[in-house]
Amino acid sequence: MDRAGTLAWRGGVILSCADRRFGGWSDLAIPPGGGRVAMISDNGWTLDAGLALDPDGVPRALPGARLGRLRGEDGQALSGTDADAEGLAAMPDGGFLVSLERSHRILRYPPAEQMFSGIPRRLDEPPGLAQAPRNGGIEALAAWPDGTAIAFAEELRDARGDHRGWISTGKGWRGLALADHGFDPTGACIAPDGRLLVLQRRLSMLSFSARIVALERHACEAGGRLEGRELGRWDEPGHVDNLEGIAAMRAPDGTTLVYLLSDDNYRRMLQRTLLLCFALQG
Repeated sequence: MDRAGTLAWRGGVILSCADRRFGGWSDLAIPPGGGRVAMISDNGWTLDAGLALDPDGVPRALPGARLGRLRGEDGQALSGTDADAEGLAAMPDGGFLVSLERSHRILRYPPAEQMFSGIPRRLDEPPGLAQAPRNGGIEALAAWPDGTAIAFAEELRDARGDHRGWISTGKGWRGLALADHGFDPTGACIAPDGRLLVLQRRLSMLSFSARIVALERHACEAGGRLEGRELGRWDEPGHVDNLEGIAAMRAPDGTTLVYLLSDDNYRRMLQRTLLLCFALQG
């Protein structure tokens, strides 16, 4: 795996932990300033850790990792179908947005010394989100440095068959759509240059394919039907696992580094938790 389009392979690690709570990681975020990473899981667990990188930006360890639990608006730990966290976005004030499916909603977690330890508030529901399939809600969630958020549903489609999405405005959410090309959106992040990167996944013949597309912010704000520019694609069996999370940051030399995270669905004997690093060269 040397290159996929404009993405040059840097390296990666297999993450593992004896703690049975570890796994099922749906998304990751690198808060402003770097040096730390946040993750959320299918079962409502969180990971707050340091991010130790080698000189090429490749992850080598997650020092000081702490497992926690997402809390709801009542301050109690989320559980059962209320706890299926899928999308994660770091906010400029140090807080986070988290999207959850089955019980579809977006929660806004305030800044806290230990990530996600504060009591969240529920955002106004994007129009039409309630019609999403139980296991097909918002998986791709990102926020620009000014706090403008954007979200795409995995399986909720419009009349044309495209993935429904929303962008936040000062007056709520405005609808848009992401063109469907046989891939479902599973993660999103904002690149250092302000572009939106969307991670997409396809399952076929018991193997996973993935690709990353880039969208300009002005196109997202204009709304309508969005066509992303493909940056890279992985189609060969065994090259990627169940990729669901994406984050990006600028390296000291100015290179944009893109990190991808796979969800093992708590099936450790069959799937892995991979944290991969690529350099974006276009």
